[in-house]
Amino acid sequence: AWNSFLGVTLWLCLLSYHGVSCEVLGRWFGMHKTTVYRRILTVAGMNLGWVPDLARECFSGVANVDELYVKIAGVCYYLFVAVDPHTGLLLHWALLPSNGFFYCLWFLVGLRSKGFSPKAIVTDGLSGYVLAIPLCFGLRCKHQRCWFHILRNACKKLKAKVKDPHLR
Repeated sequence: AWNSFLGVTLWLCLLSYHGVSCEVLGRWFGMHKTTVYRRILTVAGMNLGWVPDLARECFSGVANVDELYVKIAGVCYYLFVAVDPHTGLLLHWALLPSNGFFYCLWFLVGLRSKGFSPKAIVTDGLSGYVLAIPLCFGLRCKHQRCWFHILRNACKKLKAKVKDPHLR
């Protein structure tokens, strides 16, 4: 059972539970630390108290942050989400009544309170983050605008200005 997927995964869970880091386990088993983390999650699920520690351990230092407008039972909310772009792991989420500056700051403080201190945060360019990121993480955390959102906005503006599709 040692070489089987499940056997290795169970060993990873057991050793991780007893304090062996994902990085060390990755070296021992010949895999990347995020692969170790994902294998542990397949067995452990997201409900165990030590799983957030693993997310912090595998954190790449970059957080992609975005928000989505949702309507729940006729009430409007914004679903804020922070994801590690290198591992695909969910870092933090919150359902808030607005996407204004104070709620951007509130969300980032929640991210920080979970032990994440990103070197860079990538956003859609929402103005609330311009002041919230340095207030929450200081000037050492860089704020970058997402290329997808930049290109999407440029295409919208180009479509509005240039009506002929052949000229676009």
